[in-house]
Amino acid sequence: MTAGQRDAMCFNAIQNAVLAECMSRQHDFLLKSCETSVNATRQVRLPWLIWPANIESLVRPCGALSTERPGPMSKRAIVINVSASHYNLGARKCQDWLLSQGYDSRYADGDPGLWELDDELVCLSCIFSWHAPIAREIALRMKDRAEVWAGGPGLFALANWWRKETGLDVVRGLDARFDRQRGHYRMCFASRGCPVACSFCVAHLIEGREQTLDEGFVPAPILCDNNLSALPEDAQQYIIDRYLAFGVPLLDANSGFEPRTFDEGTYQRWKPILRGVWRFALDETRELPDVERMMLHTSLSDESPRRKQVYCLIGNEPIEACYERACKILAYGGEPFCQFVLPLNWLGDPTTLRPRFDWTFQAGKDFMRFFNRHLWRSFPIWDYRPRKTEPPPFAFLGSSKLIIALPPWAARPTVTDHQEFTP
Repeated sequence: MTAGQRDAMCFNAIQNAVLAECMSRQHDFLLKSCETSVNATRQVRLPWLIWPANIESLVRPCGALSTERPGPMSKRAIVINVSASHYNLGARKCQDWLLSQGYDSRYADGDPGLWELDDELVCLSCIFSWHAPIAREIALRMKDRAEVWAGGPGLFALANWWRKETGLDVVRGLDARFDRQRGHYRMCFASRGCPVACSFCVAHLIEGREQTLDEGFVPAPILCDNNLSALPEDAQQYIIDRYLAFGVPLLDANSGFEPRTFDEGTYQRWKPILRGVWRFALDETRELPDVERMMLHTSLSDESPRRKQVYCLIGNEPIEACYERACKILAYGGEPFCQFVLPLNWLGDPTTLRPRFDWTFQAGKDFMRFFNRHLWRSFPIWDYRPRKTEPPPFAFLGSSKLIIALPPWAARPTVTDHQEFTP
């Protein structure tokens, strides 16, 4: 038996013992039990523990389990995921870092109300800009009685608004204190940065355009790197080898691959470990040649359509052009996932939006619903009528010369009088 196998057996035995204690003991004894277990093994370090869902609200261990629990005079802190219902990796890392610094730290999804009034430090993490008003309410309630930190991609473009509304500053960009905090999370970043500076994306503003590899990253089921195929080949292979070494399944490369840098080597490199769908984007008409090459002229073409999920930005070009892109994705053997472009500083009020071209906010919602719910399998978009009291919003596309035939595997309308062509 190798040393690694011995450590793994010890880890499993200790984890099972601790979980058994979790189900029958209170919070205070739980921490003491963890400390005793670690001390008893001496040579076995627990990089993380996996807790049952009902325990996570009580205790969430940090990446390297500390054997020193905060003393009675430890500073109390609460980390609030303002974008509740969405998993917030930054907030989770922040809480673990605070624990490692000796804070008595708690975590909350959404506004905890009066429960945070006795905390001395309040950390607000906002993923989407339209959740910023919730963060504002909490900050105004707490800033006179506690120190308030605020950050996250949702506040990046709202620094001036935040300062005006709360009198506080935003932590912009990556927070070096805990960006590389180690721990057991649902998501991870193996690299940061994106060389493609899309105007509608905040990634290159937060992380920079130069890609950097985190050689000590801990693999997680969801890999969030912004541009995997743009990484050097040896960096891609390093990430793959680390997943294999840790035995962690790669269920989703969430931000996906860049068509202009994706080639046959990229596909062959990632195919052995990627268990989820292949994600990439067709956000502008000028990207069609690269997407066509990627989807039709590499071995990616052998994957089933459901395994090729293509982000399709809408609202940035006329409706007809966006419809053509979505249909091209279908014709190339993939499935579109449409996203309506929104300003990076949008606070959630549809009346403040100024859509471009022939778009409205409601048309964007209808377009997304038609494609993202796969209604295209049942009828054409010009027959789509989401509201009985209104005419079909996309009826004008029925007379368009840009109607593209759906591929053979998709359900086809039984009757059509429209001219179609296949690219």
